[in-house]
Amino acid sequence: MHLAASFYPNTIPPSSIRRHVDHPQRRCHRPHASSSTSSSPAAQDFEAFVLSTQASIIKTTQSLENTTPTTPTTPTTTKSFIQDRWERQGPATSGYGITAVLEGSIVEKAAVNISVIHGTLTPERAKAMSTRGRSTINPEGGDPYHAVALSLVFHSANPHIPTLRADVRLFEAAGQQAWYGGGCDLTPFYLYEDDAR
Repeated sequence: MHLAASFYPNTIPPSSIRRHVDHPQRRCHRPHASSSTSSSPAAQDFEAFVLSTQASIIKTTQSLENTTPTTPTTPTTTKSFIQDRWERQGPATSGYGITAVLEGSIVEKAAVNISVIHGTLTPERAKAMSTRGRSTINPEGGDPYHAVALSLVFHSANPHIPTLRADVRLFEAAGQQAWYGGGCDLTPFYLYEDDAR
């Protein structure tokens, strides 16, 4: 499931998504900050930030994977993220995302994903938001929104290194008020009580 699908369930009809798989020999084109008129400069800056952060994490992880010494039984291979860029153009929502996945020897499996979605708030979502203290949201719906997110999951090949899950996101409505969120957690395979103190 794409990050956008978890943000906005039931809003991504398969026919409206175009996919561009980027194999290790090609690099995925990364757009500049969004040109959407419904997003503020702060939202556009955040979009540029998640694109830059994704590129930096990919570069650093690939560098780590490709400097690993090999053994006589392990062939030397270049490890690269496989990138899948998707785009959606629809009447209610549009946007794009870049999913990047690596299977390596130090990092057994890693995913670094972004999504950038623009749309119009439905009455249901607008009412729910306006009743939770977001008074600038029209409870009848119809306000434009801009959502940007970066999420990562890293599973180490070493069972003594915890799994990392993290995300950071922005949601902006009507180009006026933005909410930021996110979190990070480490899930150990083996619990070392000293690490938990």
